[in-house]
Amino acid sequence: MFKTANVLARCFATSSGSLKTEVAMKEPKIIFVLSAFTVGGAEKQWAIYLKNRPRDFDVDIEIITIHPTTSGSAHVEGMFRELGVKITLVSHPDMSFPQFFWTLYRTIQRSKPTLVHTVLTGSVGTWGRLAAWLAGVPYIVQSDLTMMLEFTRSHKLLDPFLNRQTDIFLPNAHAIADRLVRGGVPREKIFVMPNITDGEKFNPRKVKSLRSEWGIPENAVVAGFIARFRPEKRIDLLLEAMLLVPENERPDYLVMGGEGQTMPMVKERVAADRWLREHVKLLGTVENTPGFFASVDYTLLTSDSEGIPNVVLEAMAMEKPVVATRVSDVPIVLAGAGFLADMGDARGIAEGIRKVQAMTPEERNALGKKGRAKVLEQFELSKAAKAFWDAHKQVLES
Repeated sequence: MFKTANVLARCFATSSGSLKTEVAMKEPKIIFVLSAFTVGGAEKQWAIYLKNRPRDFDVDIEIITIHPTTSGSAHVEGMFRELGVKITLVSHPDMSFPQFFWTLYRTIQRSKPTLVHTVLTGSVGTWGRLAAWLAGVPYIVQSDLTMMLEFTRSHKLLDPFLNRQTDIFLPNAHAIADRLVRGGVPREKIFVMPNITDGEKFNPRKVKSLRSEWGIPENAVVAGFIARFRPEKRIDLLLEAMLLVPENERPDYLVMGGEGQTMPMVKERVAADRWLREHVKLLGTVENTPGFFASVDYTLLTSDSEGIPNVVLEAMAMEKPVVATRVSDVPIVLAGAGFLADMGDARGIAEGIRKVQAMTPEERNALGKKGRAKVLEQFELSKAAKAFWDAHKQVLES
């Protein structure tokens, strides 16, 4: 792949130099490069940031995605279109790599952005930053949002070079910042940008329960899980942990929201056990996330890889206790508002479930209120959005 990059660099060298001069004379423009409009934390996070852009920050914005929107995620793309943001698809799966990269490069070059901000590692962070550098974009920003590096050999080879060309890094967790430093990124180029949640949207006094739609009685005890069904979410571990809890101490229902590549495995596991068949509800994609949290008594997170997961913040904002693995910054976020277990520890997760199940409704409510207070104090929307845009202003004004 280095040969490909070298050939592209030689081909594009002349146009890159002239573009920098043109960009310096134009109104600032930011291109965000995302993987796709999927039902996940990163996409919702960016929609919140764009919705809360400061009025005095006069900048043009475009979004490039490298995977097409699925039918189940069309509403996520709609969130961005409602904000009046230009959206361009450069579909990686539908092209050969040379055609994909050439199209990505030309799309960025024609847009003449002042700054390109790539979101996530892997293909987006590698090819987005390389295309921006070859196109002569003056400033490059990278957001790392997970501890798991989805790197191919080409990504690994290019990463040190691209890190040197990147002006600032905006990880969403201190654990990710430490990983970047271990990888050679100077600490002064890193600004931790914790995830945020909307305390008004996720307000337990303003959101109605969905239990009647699910066919669940109001007096039932309900555990909730919501995420993209991906291997790192460890749904297999969640189901194993639930079955380790004595049957008389389990919740009345486990509701699971989401879709993804591990759904066939989940359905097979549920079908293979009598209790799971009778007590697990697979909801598929859940668009009304506040309603989901309003309908459960507590939330579960069993991931092996996260930054600061939005589902934890949203559950806390909705005054729901959380049982979670000690992944990334989750122990810092959740301290005093839930129960923790080691990653991969089914028995530890089972013990957390037993503890929250043993609490009275009043005790669970009191623990949930502590969580909401912490979210409003430390992850408040307007403060976090201001910090996000201030970081971009700092780069553009440099």
